[in-house]
Amino acid sequence: MKPRNYWEGEVCHYCPAPAASLDHIIPRALGGRNNLDNLVPACLPCNGRKADSLPTCDCPKCLVALTEYQEELALRALWGTPAPLVNPVIPLPQAEQFRDATWNSAL
Repeated sequence: MKPRNYWEGEVCHYCPAPAASLDHIIPRALGGRNNLDNLVPACLPCNGRKADSLPTCDCPKCLVALTEYQEELALRALWGTPAPLVNPVIPLPQAEQFRDATWNSAL
């Protein structure tokens, strides 16, 4: 049996087209995490159009992600810790311990 992709059968978060990928609400280039709270199904045109920008929609999932991102930036500014430009790369053997059991091999 073929494993189901997380976005299979879903509608794009940004438009009514069928989803063909996952988009990071807070882009990884801006320090966004690679977890299900930060991922939404998206069609390829919308995913490409959003690229490394923050979302402009006001849905609850995006608002929560943006609020958490702003709080993290504020704490980093308070403590003088620089904001990450990219997430650190974790070697594969060590990364396995962080894999969420609900994710499939497509991620």
